[in-house]
Amino acid sequence: MSTRPKKTKNKVHGIKEIGPKLFLVRIDQVDPRTGQALDIRRRVHCDRIEDAVVEREKIRSEILRGRTEDNRVRLADYAESWLSGRLASLKPSTAARYADTMDRHILPGLGDFYLDAIDSRDVLEWFKNVSEGKAASTANGYLRILKVLMADAVAQYRLTSDPTARIRAIPERGREDLESDDPVNMLTVEEMQLFVRALRERWPQWFTMLYVEFATASRFSEVSALRWEDIDKKGGVIRIRRGNWRTIVSSAKIDRQRRTIGLTDELETLLDEWRELLIRSKHRHLDSGWVFPSRAGKPHHNSSCLTKVFKDCLGAIGVKRRFSSHGLRRTANNLIRRFASGEVARAITGHVTTRMTEHYSHIDTTEKKAAVEGMLTLIRGGARSTSEDADGKTEESGRAQTGTSTGTCASETGTSGDSVAPEKKKALGLPGL
Repeated sequence: MSTRPKKTKNKVHGIKEIGPKLFLVRIDQVDPRTGQALDIRRRVHCDRIEDAVVEREKIRSEILRGRTEDNRVRLADYAESWLSGRLASLKPSTAARYADTMDRHILPGLGDFYLDAIDSRDVLEWFKNVSEGKAASTANGYLRILKVLMADAVAQYRLTSDPTARIRAIPERGREDLESDDPVNMLTVEEMQLFVRALRERWPQWFTMLYVEFATASRFSEVSALRWEDIDKKGGVIRIRRGNWRTIVSSAKIDRQRRTIGLTDELETLLDEWRELLIRSKHRHLDSGWVFPSRAGKPHHNSSCLTKVFKDCLGAIGVKRRFSSHGLRRTANNLIRRFASGEVARAITGHVTTRMTEHYSHIDTTEKKAAVEGMLTLIRGGARSTSEDADGKTEESGRAQTGTSTGTCASETGTSGDSVAPEKKKALGLPGL
């Protein structure tokens, strides 16, 4: 008769008790990423062997998903490598904005989370905190960067879902703005005429630069980085080749689509006069090559140098709406689309998509009214209806057939016929102001 003591504890394949409440878990598994056999051994602390079985299945599940505790990545670590990989392709301004947003606003709230552990509730709570006391556009900028980061993480680590996918940005325009027909950060034709006159009379030292910015529908960063070799008189174009951010000059914002803009006689004369002025005044940085050099001989730092100029000119013409340096580009885009096709407008402004051109556009009440009248004229078969006025005289209630594909009346836009109406040419080019 055997004297060996009987074992009273249950046996489970792959699990061995090696100490008080300490088990060795062994897993034989095929690596789903390589197809090779894995022999994984882990020590787990459990009260009972049944608990060790549960832990073993958790480890097995993580292996099958390819995300064991050893290779899980925290958002902070991923953000560092992600940003480092992108720096070479980012503009200096974009790289600085990304790094600042990461360090000050994203990582303090979410940096310690594992990428696969972040859910939409975490993102909502984070967005609520970073939005407090911030302008909607500022907070939305933080969210956009986090969305880009997480979209790349989802693709790289094959995460099951993107926790930022359903997080909506904060509306940046209030009800008052949405219900108003006033253009946003742009001027009407009449207001632009007055603004240009005020600019020439009150701030002649800034007139040429800002007029070129408007006429070429350029960004401040682009016009401030113009060099004299970009003014091609023989070819009849102005070449937008570079951008400026805090005096750091790099390629233009959309490098793959370096823009060329027609050099009109008016712009050529204006630039010649500006160069002569620099020569007569013996500007100390005339030889720097910049068309509009600052006192330091570099491109101007940013558009904040124009804050006083715009405030003064807007006050002089009685416009109380917000209008900035970038508003010159928005205004130009809005006027150009009335006189040219979408392809031409995008070639001038540098927009890649139709959607962006539309974003910069403002359809005013006159255009809307003309479109409706044009539509009703078609329904009437092209006939014009008449109505009696108070004196018994008749007046035309319908207008001429529309002269453009958008339904805008020729009498409003001046685009019908062989040439643009003289008054509209003046409105767009603002000659002689």
